[in-house]
Amino acid sequence: MPILPAPTRERTRQRILAGAVEAVARHGLAKLDMGDVSESAGVSRGTLYRYFASRETLLSELTVHEALRFWKGCLDALAEADEAARVQVLFLQATRRVHEHAALRRILETDPALVLRAVREQFPRIRGQLETLLAPQLAAAPWVRDGVTGTTGLADWVARLMVSAFLVPADDPEALARGLDALLDPGAPRETPGEAGSGPR
Repeated sequence: MPILPAPTRERTRQRILAGAVEAVARHGLAKLDMGDVSESAGVSRGTLYRYFASRETLLSELTVHEALRFWKGCLDALAEADEAARVQVLFLQATRRVHEHAALRRILETDPALVLRAVREQFPRIRGQLETLLAPQLAAAPWVRDGVTGTTGLADWVARLMVSAFLVPADDPEALARGLDALLDPGAPRETPGEAGSGPR
C-alpha cells in the first residue's frame, strides 16, 4: 500500500474526527460503533482502522481534539475582545459553546472521565494562555495589589472557574460572567441586571 503524503493523511484524520463528532451527536457514546463513524466520515472501515485501531483510541483522541478546539475558540474570542470585557467574554464563550456543541454535551453526560483526562492534560497550557491574555486585569485585581496572590495564582483560580463552567454549564451564563468580573474588581460600580441606567449599586 502506498504511503500517503502527510497533508493527505492529516486531511483524512480530520475528516474521520469530524465524522466521529457527527456520529456521537447522533447516536451518543453507548450505542456508537466504528461503522457509525465510517459512515458519517465517508471512509471505509479499513481506512478508519488504519488511523484508529479501536473505538477506545478514537474516542480518546476525539475528546482531546474537541476539548482543544473548544478552548481555542474561547481564547480566540478572548484575544479579540476589548480589554475591559475579556472576563465576561471568556465565560460567555465557554458556557455558550458547551450548549451549542451537541457531541461535547453527549460526552460530558455519558463519559465525563474522558473529558476530565483531556482537561487535566491541557490545564497548564490553558492557565498560561489565560494569564497572558488577562494580564492587565489580573494585575489590577485587588487580590494581587494587596499581595494575597500573584497574577499566576489568580490566573489559576480563573482557569479552574472556567473549567467548572465547561464541565457544569451555568443556567445563566451572563450572571456567572458578572460574578467573576466582580471577583476580579469588587470595588467597581456596576448596574443591577435589568436596571440599566439606574446607576451603581
